Amino acid sequence: MIRTSWLRPTGLAPKYALWMTALVAALLLLSGALNLQFAWRENLAHIDALQAEKARGAAMRIELFVNDIERQMGWTLLPAASTASTPSTPSTGSDALPAGVPAAAALRRIELLKLLRQAPAITDVAWIDAAGLEQVRVSRLALNLLGHGLPRHDDPALTGTDQGRTWRSSVTFRKDSEPYLRVARRARAGGGVTVADINLKFVWEVVASPVLGAGGVAYVVNDEGTLIAHPDISLVLKKTDMRALPQVQAALAEAAGAQSKPTADAVDLSGRPVLAAAARIEPLGWTVLVESPRSQALAPVLQSAWRLAAVAAAGLVLSVLASVLLARTLARPIHALQLGADRIGAGDLEHRIAVTTHDEVQALAERFNQMAGNLQASVSQLEHRVAERTRELAAANEAKSHFIAAASHDLRQPVHALGLFVGQLRGAADPAAQRELLQHIEHSVAAFEALLEALLDLSRLDAGTVDVLRQPMALAPLLQRLARGEADMARRKGLRLVVRVLPDDLTVNSDPVLLERIVSNLLVNALRYTARGGVLIAARRRGGADGTPPVELRVIDTGRGISNHDLPQVFREFHRGTAQAGSDEPGLGLGLAIVRRLTDLLQHPLALRTQPGRGSCFTLRLPAAQAPQSAMAPEAPGATPPQPAHGGAPDPLQGRRVLVIDDDAAVREAMRGQLKLWGMEVLLAADEAGAWKAFENPATLPHAVLADLRLANQVSGLELALRLRSVCPAPPVPFAILTGETDAHHVQAVRDAGLALLTKPLRPARLRAQLEAMLSQQRG
Repeated sequence: MIRTSWLRPTGLAPKYALWMTALVAALLLLSGALNLQFAWRENLAHIDALQAEKARGAAMRIELFVNDIERQMGWTLLPAASTASTPSTPSTGSDALPAGVPAAAALRRIELLKLLRQAPAITDVAWIDAAGLEQVRVSRLALNLLGHGLPRHDDPALTGTDQGRTWRSSVTFRKDSEPYLRVARRARAGGGVTVADINLKFVWEVVASPVLGAGGVAYVVNDEGTLIAHPDISLVLKKTDMRALPQVQAALAEAAGAQSKPTADAVDLSGRPVLAAAARIEPLGWTVLVESPRSQALAPVLQSAWRLAAVAAAGLVLSVLASVLLARTLARPIHALQLGADRIGAGDLEHRIAVTTHDEVQALAERFNQMAGNLQASVSQLEHRVAERTRELAAANEAKSHFIAAASHDLRQPVHALGLFVGQLRGAADPAAQRELLQHIEHSVAAFEALLEALLDLSRLDAGTVDVLRQPMALAPLLQRLARGEADMARRKGLRLVVRVLPDDLTVNSDPVLLERIVSNLLVNALRYTARGGVLIAARRRGGADGTPPVELRVIDTGRGISNHDLPQVFREFHRGTAQAGSDEPGLGLGLAIVRRLTDLLQHPLALRTQPGRGSCFTLRLPAAQAPQSAMAPEAPGATPPQPAHGGAPDPLQGRRVLVIDDDAAVREAMRGQLKLWGMEVLLAADEAGAWKAFENPATLPHAVLADLRLANQVSGLELALRLRSVCPAPPVPFAILTGETDAHHVQAVRDAGLALLTKPLRPARLRAQLEAMLSQQRG
């Protein structure tokens, strides 16, 4: 089957052979056609250039021929003074002059005879004196005349040489046989005019020489298109008019140029296509044209065509043979590939295809064999991958269990302490002991809130619900404010806390609140794990190829550093370093985890260098900015809002009415107690009915509303707030939504509604700041 498949018309081998033969034939024909086309064009260009050079050469020779005669005529133009001072020749002997012939005429006769000997092309030459009388004429064909005084006042040869110009006549035919050109030159003042008749037979000798091989011809025409010189003298004697030829028309039309371009439709007198070039003889007003038959230019191309045809035929025969052999060689291993692929596809993964062609087909067979091996190996690898994935899931579950266990432990600790302190408070009668227990209770509540807030921050960061609002911000005020906030802790531990910003107006592009949280966590971490020395917060520009190099912010401490064993776990949740002796703040193990998430969110690279026993350095790279912009930034996760400064100003919350909507009785009572401490009038509602009741009486209409997001009976606090706000008279009552939700959908819904969002657990300072902002907005 493999041996005979290539013979079938529908087989792979015949198709390859046919297509390869057709391709080779097409390439040969295309190559031959292009070569012929290029050869034809190059041959035309070569002949055009050669004809143009021949035409310029002939024109130059004709012009030099006429110029040489005119120069020789100049020798006969003697100065008037020398001729006037010459005495009359005595009239004795055989050389006696006729009576009344001036001596100047005799001298002119001698000069003209010399001119005839020196210029064979001159047939007749005459001298006309200053009075317009022809005094001397010498000729090769007629008798010489001397002193005959023939009047020539109106002769163009005399009038045409005024102002010292050389006069040339148009071409004339003497006795309708030979073309002649008359040339006249005037001597200096009083010297008369020399007139010569030039036989143009020399021009015929120029154009009669062979031009471009057999068939080429050169000829000369005047401005009227009349033939002046031609290898066929009979055409000249007939005064043939050449203006009917396209090349002559083109040459006469371009008479102002030194050379005319070849004419595509040029023909000779018999109508055969020719290639033509022309050159202008400007002083004479003549044009030299050179022609050669197009067949002469086509002959080399035809010879090349025959050679190319022979080569193409031989190549086609060879291509057919090579295509058949190649197709057979190619089809056999492909068929073997087909059989092998069928067996592998049927499940025989042990089968291997044996092809030894040492080319791409063998490489393809090896790929098939490799594929079969991979498929065979994938079966065994599948179980390994399942087991590996199972281990990964187990490790993830273990990490999750560790996180939950650590969070549960740390959450139980303050709650456990809080319960013990409350029990002790019930039995304590001493006021001093009660105050101490209250401080312990407050400390436990603060620790519980801090831990819960950190966990919520991690949850919000992992959920992607924290918005980033970048803006140019001055770095020095932020760092100085953070240093002032932690100055007490540094003072208690006897540490130096230094802030250095170079230059003072250093500006970065970041989210002010999120950046503050990052630096605050790094600063607190450095102070907590440093026992002696101090902490340095430094910022300056570093490197950068463009005009705004990045800013490096470093938090450097002289603490105990981080061991190589603990270094990979630094940014892991609930990983705590060993606190210094005497420290009462071992940390939650979440600060650096929050830092890592915030730096990834802001795309601020964070690097850590540490040396055990010497300290650590956290380096944060920030993009530089041009100038800070004063703008209020949204609250970052866990950020402490600015505390209101009251001073001597009246309390903005005193006497204001606020409605609290929450389905939890304990929360309502806690809110009531806190708000009453600030002198506010509190309205409580547990459900939607209670909320609407507070809005029925305009006299008791609340100045602000705090509503929980989740109410009883699946009621949404957001939807309730929107309905209540829609019936509020102007100015509208400000609403704030309180929630412990971290779901991005609910958070975004509150923001889209344009309401303030407060996250539980809520510190009293944050609640007061929000109420002051809402009430000031209502007043505005």
